[in-house]
Amino acid sequence: MTDFEKFIKEQNVDLETINDYIDSEEFEKAAGPVIDIGDKGYEVGKSFIEGLGVIATIDFEKGDVIGYGIIDGCRSLAGRYTNHSKDNNAKFYYFKENNNMILIAESDIEADDEIVVNYRHHTDLRSYYE
Repeated sequence: MTDFEKFIKEQNVDLETINDYIDSEEFEKAAGPVIDIGDKGYEVGKSFIEGLGVIATIDFEKGDVIGYGIIDGCRSLAGRYTNHSKDNNAKFYYFKENNNMILIAESDIEADDEIVVNYRHHTDLRSYYE
């Protein structure tokens, strides 16, 4: 079992159900459309984990802002394609006052590394956003 599958099980959600929801119009309406906002430090490419992922095109140091995940109700490419890893090298931070989200390097990231977040961080902090 992958860590992602373990995470989904911890949330008491069936993996097939979550995949169907992610592909639904209901999810797109709730999550917002995906837009390319022109962030230059990454690109969407073949994931080292599965499918597509966010690949660094430049080096980032811990604490660097990688880009937006959500801006003005729209998900960026980073917000859509950043994959899960229990060994994350980045983290999304939300701005409660405007619902925007930025992606910040949690460790040094080299060009060609996949930028990954631990999805548990979003659910662990859920009460902050309610």
